[in-house]
Amino acid sequence: MGWTITKNAENGDEEAQYKLGCLYFQGVGIPTDYQKALNWFLKAAEQSDPKAQRMVGVFYGDGLGVAKDYAEAVRWTRLAAQQGDSTAKYNLGYSYATGEGVPKNGEEAFRWFHKSALQGLDIAQFETAECYRTGFGVEQDLVEAYKWYTLVATQKSQDAKEAATALAQLSHSLSPEQIKDAQQRAKDFVAVKPTPELPTESRQIVALIDESKSYEVQIKRIVVGQRCVDEGLFWQFELDALHRQKKELVYFEVSVKNVDGPQDASIDQYRFRLEDTAGNSYSVEQTRDYLSSHVQVGETGQGGIAFAVRCGNVPQELIFDTGFMNTFTHRKYFAVADSLDTLAIFKAPLNGR
Repeated sequence: MGWTITKNAENGDEEAQYKLGCLYFQGVGIPTDYQKALNWFLKAAEQSDPKAQRMVGVFYGDGLGVAKDYAEAVRWTRLAAQQGDSTAKYNLGYSYATGEGVPKNGEEAFRWFHKSALQGLDIAQFETAECYRTGFGVEQDLVEAYKWYTLVATQKSQDAKEAATALAQLSHSLSPEQIKDAQQRAKDFVAVKPTPELPTESRQIVALIDESKSYEVQIKRIVVGQRCVDEGLFWQFELDALHRQKKELVYFEVSVKNVDGPQDASIDQYRFRLEDTAGNSYSVEQTRDYLSSHVQVGETGQGGIAFAVRCGNVPQELIFDTGFMNTFTHRKYFAVADSLDTLAIFKAPLNGR
């Protein structure tokens, strides 16, 4: 084991930390030690190294050096996939296909397999072909299936032989013209460069400014789109309906502390609304963990609120109605979180995630 790698890893170099994790994982020059490998992978992963994040996901999924935890595996795998790691994208697709760590979802499985396949990963290309052949998560298309099987069969891949067998079987279901079309599509294929995905979670704490000084309101976490269903916060059929309406779900985990309000303040989700940069105002959607409680002075209520935002728009302000009004001016007081559009999670318009 190189002294330089160890020293650099101890000094916080994420690439060295990842390499040191690989050495302990593979037992190169040192005894295999999964716990030490995971420790170094985690250090690099926490610095946002996508390769390390993917390996942490593998370790949690397989129970290497840690108790098996599919949900934690998916969390780390998703972080790597969102940074463009093709293998992580394939692994995430596999989780959706099997229902390990997330609800089983054919459309999401295909979406991630296909993203990885476009980057040239052979095993993802094979699974993409399988999806097109069987209609799993996507409309059945035997010509596209033939194209992807062709790409796999022409590579030195562990799936090449199986892909060749599938091609022979598909040839009986396609016309010569269709086969020629599929072969041309395969010939024209050019792998795309890794591209980061838009984030689906933000853990940046954001305070809502309350002019009445009666409540301390905070956004603890933001989750967008399919992630809300994966974490059991929303319902798949409801999200599908929103997507058909060209809307995306934005979920906020919030806390409301009663600082100097009524002794037994009623705190519920319907006192919140969201405004986007286009000037649209949204009322809340029902969530599984909706905010609803009576909070004594000095206590805090917390829960989830969600909004169906029009695709193409960006959330800007989260507003909480304090329930207070100045009796002289008849002016109502609100707690407001402004400039949400500056958060990384909203750096691009919502358009399905």
